[in-house]
Amino acid sequence: MATFSVNGKTVTVEKNQKLLRYLRDTLGLTSVKDGCSEGACGTCTVLIDGKPTKAFSDIMQIIADNPQIYLVSGHISNQEAIDLCKYAKDYGIKKVLLSNAVTEHLSEQEIDQVLGLGAKLEKCLAEHTHTGTIPKTHYYVEPEYRAYDEGQSGAPKGGVYGAAEQMKKFGVEHFICGTDFGVYTLPHPVEGFREWIACLMDSGWTDEEIRMVTTVNAAKMLDIDLSVPFVPYGEACEK
Repeated sequence: MATFSVNGKTVTVEKNQKLLRYLRDTLGLTSVKDGCSEGACGTCTVLIDGKPTKAFSDIMQIIADNPQIYLVSGHISNQEAIDLCKYAKDYGIKKVLLSNAVTEHLSEQEIDQVLGLGAKLEKCLAEHTHTGTIPKTHYYVEPEYRAYDEGQSGAPKGGVYGAAEQMKKFGVEHFICGTDFGVYTLPHPVEGFREWIACLMDSGWTDEEIRMVTTVNAAKMLDIDLSVPFVPYGEACEK
């Protein structure tokens, strides 16, 4: 039998079992996942006495030691996203991207907080336009962390114009635009990007602002030098 505190609540476990199984199956804390069954990938990370487990530390250190790698949040809760940004800063990780599903759940105060910690925020067109009652994915264990447009009948309040206004309010240098197109029920990503750009133009954005969220910010994340002329893959192979 063991007695310990989980998120401030004292619990007692009478039978011998893995902590992962107890957290998920008994307490319903499904943000802890069994990714590799070996503790190497970090998805089963928990904080013990306020500190993350070794697997998490190892992964963060690898990212910190390889600046060409960027850290992306995935679908997690607001507080987990904030904590991730704090840990990234502690480890010296310079490139952090919070996924669209996180961005759309953050309050304005939380957005200020994560931007202050150096994170970039993703904005996807599908979130605000191509919604429907058919879920595009079926593998999220935690429905509260899925995107707003997963199986819902309408988009978040404000739609694409609201998204454009929010990016302008907090600064276009902090956002990276994607589409989420190419998945189940949605068109090709290229079509989505054209539509995103058209929507931003309709919202009164300048060419420089549009280029910032569609090209410049992402290029910095990927260490792409935009001053070097782009050579299509087929032409590069021929040469």
